[in-house]
Order: sequence, then C-alpha cells, then structure tokens
Amino acid sequence: MHRFNIDLQDVNDFIPKLAAQFKIGYRCKLSEYTLFIPNSLGKGKITAINFYNGLGLYTFQCTFKEEVEMELRNVVINPVRLVHCLNGKVINSHTGLGEEIEIGNHEHYFIAPKSGESHVMTFPANTEVELCYIEIDRIKFKKSLPFKLSEVEPLFYTLFGDVNALQGKYHSGKFSLKVSDIIREVFNCEETGFPRINFLRAKSLEILSYMLSRYRKEKDGDVYQNLSRRDYKAVDRVSEHINQNLKNLETNPQLARMAGMNLNKLQRAFQTIYGQTLNEFIRDGRLSRALSLLSEGEKTISEIVEEIGLNSRSYFSKIFKNKYGVLPREIQKHESSMFLQEGETI
Repeated sequence: MHRFNIDLQDVNDFIPKLAAQFKIGYRCKLSEYTLFIPNSLGKGKITAINFYNGLGLYTFQCTFKEEVEMELRNVVINPVRLVHCLNGKVINSHTGLGEEIEIGNHEHYFIAPKSGESHVMTFPANTEVELCYIEIDRIKFKKSLPFKLSEVEPLFYTLFGDVNALQGKYHSGKFSLKVSDIIREVFNCEETGFPRINFLRAKSLEILSYMLSRYRKEKDGDVYQNLSRRDYKAVDRVSEHINQNLKNLETNPQLARMAGMNLNKLQRAFQTIYGQTLNEFIRDGRLSRALSLLSEGEKTISEIVEEIGLNSRSYFSKIFKNKYGVLPREIQKHESSMFLQEGETI
C-alpha cells in the first residue's frame, strides 16, 4: 500500500504537493492543473481547477497497481467536499468518523471535516476509478453570493455557513445518474484554452446544483424509494445504450425488455431519475447530437437527420427550433460563414 499525506494551505496546493510525493512534474495551463500517474504506481490522470467563486473541480481517471491512500488535511481553508464516483469504487474515512464509507458507481459522499480533521480517500488496487469532486471554499463562496447566506434554507446554511468548521458534516447517498451524465461531459470535453476553462466553470456550478438538490431530497426522505438498485442500473444501461445508438435505436417496448421491466415502469423510472419521459430523453439526446454535428459543419442536414435516427427533415427542423429557437439551416449557414472567414488570407 502507498500512503500520501497532503497538507493543503491553498486551494491550488493539491496537484503540486501530490506530484512532489509522486516524484514527478505536473502541467498547469490557465489555472487547470494536470498530473499523469507515473508508471511505477499505475496509469491515468488527475486534474484540478479552482475558480474565483470558491468552487474547485477535481477529476480522477486512474488505476493504481497497489492500494493508494490520499490523506487530505486542510491547514487554513475549511472546505466542503462533494465526492461523486462515476465508475469503480473509493473508500472515504476521516478522523471524526469511526467507520469507512465506500462509494461505487453513481454514488456520492459529502464531507465537511471539522477543523483539524483530515479526509482520507482509498483507491483499491487494480481498480479503474472515475471520480469527481467539487470542493467549496466556504469563505470565498459566501462572498460570491449576491445575497446573504442566512437567507437560504437552514439545511444549506449549516453546510456552508460554518466557515470555521466548528462542526463536521458527513452524508452519503446513491444513484445520482444526472450528476454522472454531467461528469461524463467533463471527461469527454475536447475544448481547449479559454473556452475549456469556461466550460469547466459552468459544469462545476451545474454539478453543484444537482448535488445540492439531491442532498435536499435525501435529507427530506424523498429519494425514489420505489426504485431498487437493479432499477437504477437498468436505467443507466438503457440511457447509455440510447446515447450510443441513436441512428438505429430500438422501439420503446424493446428498450423496456432490455431493461428487464415493463414499459410503464421504465417510463416512470426515467421520469423519476431524469425528470423526463423516455421519449423526451431520446428526443433531447438526438437534438444534442444534431447540434454538435451542425457545429462541426461537416454533414448536410439530411445526413444529420439520418445520423440521429429520424426520417423527416421537416419534423427535425420543427423540434430543433422548439428547443433552441433557431432552425438547423441557420446554424449550418453561420458555421459555413465562419469557416469561409477563417480561410481567408490577409
């Protein structure tokens, strides 16, 4: 087992101090830090970026050859850390809690350690882990709000208002597929430079919003009690299949059979987890894919209609305008104009 003790005095200390213990270098571009796992320990990478509003976005895509423990001890700042496991498993522990909290696929753990306590994350050996956590510097976050923090619900005030960490806060929860989808967008982001940084900043707020909403529902006891672990896994499997097979997608009854449940139950499960019916989820998936293809500017509208599994160009134009407020041909015309301008010589 390898253990790394990291004393954090500043929000940007994590990657540099971890790299020093790994005995390797790291990369920093526009305040986004990237560390590649050395071959002696495993493979993968860890990234971190902190924003002016007190939010930090940390991602782990890694596999370690042996068990690895990372002990995070905040010397100056007393943060709230919202940890979400997309794939694999991670064990969380800290000095104020006698038990270990293991989180697996689509599960999360909220931790706001009491002042002086540390947070330990244990990565099992030979386990591919995809993990993301939002870290909130409570003082900066409080100052960034356009209202007094005391105006928010008591549940959130006690979480974010305790800037001196006089009390510890700990909470674990399960199956937040919506958060998993947003984190996948972060992992799959191909933007670079300034657009990438703004994308990450927006996604950090989106992740925070959904995780806080989930936290409130779990505290209120309003968390999908009628769905089992098996149901969540089935919906996750079907939603992933939909996104990867839009062109030749099965019928809804066939998708229900794939999930191992009747169609009505699958519809209710999608409504519960995603806030959308199955048809709405498929429609939005197709439109999102179409927008990406239009922005790339490499396919005609007819080709895009076929690519996303629709038969009618007019129907596609109608639902696209309903969602985005513009017709597909306007996007295509704009992208073509931009391409011609970029190709001009000066």
